Amino acid sequence: MLTFLTSPKPFIEHVEKIQRDAIRSWLAVHSDVEVIIYGDGEGVSEACAEMGVCHVPDTPCSPSGIPYFNGIVEHARIHARHDIQCYINCDILMTEEVIKAIKP
Repeated sequence: MLTFLTSPKPFIEHVEKIQRDAIRSWLAVHSDVEVIIYGDGEGVSEACAEMGVCHVPDTPCSPSGIPYFNGIVEHARIHARHDIQCYINCDILMTEEVIKAIKP
């Protein structure tokens, strides 16, 4: 169906709630949605484990620690379960309407 790709901010303070809400909304879009989260910021590993989503901590990053987009896309090309992939900022909520948009 669909794989969501993201590289979140650290899961701290109010940002943690915003990002968790967004990821939960992606998972609710369809029963066959996959979420892959890139990077190793504070709290990311724990949040991924709690929500049951794939975590790729060892991603090539810029000197400031932000994962390179090309590295994310290349990893997803090889490892994602689905051919349709959506890179999305980790503060965006989704609904099942996205499924209607990608169906032929």
